[in-house]
Amino acid sequence: MEVRRGTKYARAPIRRAKQRPSGIMARRKPDPASHLAGELAVKLTAFVVRAFLCALGASPALAQSVPLVVQDAWIRGAPGADVAAAYLSVHNVTATPVTISSVSSPTAAHVMIHETSVENGQSRMRPHERLVVPAGQTVKLQPGGVHGMLQGLKRPLTVGEQVPLVLVLAGGSTVQVTATVRPLNAE
Repeated sequence: MEVRRGTKYARAPIRRAKQRPSGIMARRKPDPASHLAGELAVKLTAFVVRAFLCALGASPALAQSVPLVVQDAWIRGAPGADVAAAYLSVHNVTATPVTISSVSSPTAAHVMIHETSVENGQSRMRPHERLVVPAGQTVKLQPGGVHGMLQGLKRPLTVGEQVPLVLVLAGGSTVQVTATVRPLNAE
């Protein structure tokens, strides 16, 4: 053991790591308390950031960042029919394209994305497998174009009723939407 010389701590011994026979210096075991303190500091920082965002008026769901903003969701109801068409505007707030792979609703057996087109003077409706919303763009599902087709309605829809829709995105995340039922002649 060495003793420090020339300082006011001249008598204090210098502690060195023990050397193994192989010549490798032994390491001290990490202190579990300091590791837990580090984890706690990270969690506390994340909590403070979320609280700050909420204080600024952001929703707690901001941390999960919803890539699509849906507006003007409505359904054209037809009395006595077991189908209905859903329309809405979808805005992509991210810097990458977002793909809507499917739509579902508890009020229908299934919902398909369809596209209406006019060929030779006749209106035709065809399935539209996936709907891609380009980065920073808005896609409108509207009469005479792309729309959601609710098929196998479980009960008749009434004007003014709120119908839940779920947009399923390519990565598996979902966007919850509420659409208002409008009369058959709504545009």
